[in-house]
Amino acid sequence: MKVTCHKVDLKLPRSKHERSVGVHLSGIIRCVAQETGILKRELLEELSLIDVNQDSWWASLDSYSQARICMGLAWEEWYIGTQIPDVVDHPGEMQVDGVYMTPDGESLDVLWVSDKPQWGLRLHECKLSYKSMNTVGWIPGTFDSDKDPHCPLASEFMWNAQTKGYCYGAGTRFVDLHVLFVCGDYSWPQRPVPCRYEVEYTDEEILNNWEMLRNYKQDFEETHR
Repeated sequence: MKVTCHKVDLKLPRSKHERSVGVHLSGIIRCVAQETGILKRELLEELSLIDVNQDSWWASLDSYSQARICMGLAWEEWYIGTQIPDVVDHPGEMQVDGVYMTPDGESLDVLWVSDKPQWGLRLHECKLSYKSMNTVGWIPGTFDSDKDPHCPLASEFMWNAQTKGYCYGAGTRFVDLHVLFVCGDYSWPQRPVPCRYEVEYTDEEILNNWEMLRNYKQDFEETHR
């Protein structure tokens, strides 16, 4: 047997949907997370609300980061298409207060509001993560972050800021977060575990989040004029 090994250089995956040039929700959240120390690894040489040149950004990543991004995109496309077929895949770009947002999916579902069923919009977001299930929180049941300090997702600023921002733009309080924990809870042998978090935000949580992001955008733009 003769074997020759070759290094594979991954190319930047191109979006199926055109992305507007301007300030995107992900850019604001990334800047907030970097300045507060939540995002430890700086993905950009300097903070910018405007999307950077995608090709130069891709080239700046190491091969492991590129592979993880490709895995996340593959998970998202497969999961939405096969596991939640009633969800509209990438329904389109929203723009609110000069901020662009692109949720992964949306569906028209029966939602329980004040213990009464009614039809409403539910958003969907997919994540592939190397975080531990134990760190994010995964215990079957329903939790209230105001009452339970161990409420799942409570410590995930970036995920919550993103989905609450989408909810503000779409006019809903409901979102499903679909996460593939690649290493599960890190117990051996490590096993990938898919989880779904059904989230209902309060109006106050959504409004406070949007006010924080909008104020950050305004302050940033005034400072960097």
